[in-house]
Amino acid sequence: MRRVTAGALALLVLGAAACSEQVQSTEGLAPTTVVASSTTGSATTVVAPPPSSTDAVTTTSTSTTSTTSTTTTSTTTTTTSTTTLPPEPTMTSCEQVVHIGDSTSLALFDPKAVGGAELTMDQRYRDVGVSIVYPDNLGARAIIEHVDDGPSALDVAEGVRDNGYHGCWVMMIGTNDAANIAAGSNISAEERIRRVMDVIGGDPVMWVNAVTQRTDNAYRNASMLAWNDELDRLAADYPNMRVFDWYDVVQPQWFRNDGIHYTVEGSAQRAALTAQALVDNFPRT
Repeated sequence: MRRVTAGALALLVLGAAACSEQVQSTEGLAPTTVVASSTTGSATTVVAPPPSSTDAVTTTSTSTTSTTSTTTTSTTTTTTSTTTLPPEPTMTSCEQVVHIGDSTSLALFDPKAVGGAELTMDQRYRDVGVSIVYPDNLGARAIIEHVDDGPSALDVAEGVRDNGYHGCWVMMIGTNDAANIAAGSNISAEERIRRVMDVIGGDPVMWVNAVTQRTDNAYRNASMLAWNDELDRLAADYPNMRVFDWYDVVQPQWFRNDGIHYTVEGSAQRAALTAQALVDNFPRT
């Protein structure tokens, strides 16, 4: 596996400080329960035209006068139609999951960092039907670059595949890649993503996109948007790949002060919504 030179590692100095930070605070509230929406059939009312009447008709002769009145009666009919929809899936077809992440994933597997053991990422996976979870998370991790002697995301994926694994994958990787590219890396987002997908092959994979609240340095949110655009574009080339649009569901109050990592509530929400996204994208039929 190609390892970056000392010059390339310099690109990570910016990210290592931000994304190797351990979540130590347990402030925040337990996450609110996610309730599935329900669908009610619509009612359709058909109303006949309003009542009409014919004016009296008068016939006159030299000796008698007769008057005839005609009345028209209208009927109003109300019809209610109800459509029964199949229930939304609550379980995933993924029986086992390899979860590869960076420092933003570390908190998800720590009971103190999400507000309780029942709210951790591995428990959330089990709640939706995953029997075996293989998490591998590391601060400042990127797909290609290495920090110290830690394995890159690509190293982990290759190791998992070499061990004969075939199952579902959740890639919670991209924040550091986006920052490295913004800082001047000559390895594009497309090459990074394709190299991971070449290892995964035809297994189901859900990629969680990236977001920050920063407006400065390589970790600015604009860098994340550029990465997400490539994820969406390349997903069309891989029928087994889905993108969980975390960018669109995350709330500003879920971020810590650094604008990259998450509060207790934010981490709990991320774990719950990631598990639900796995159900939505790979449901059990």
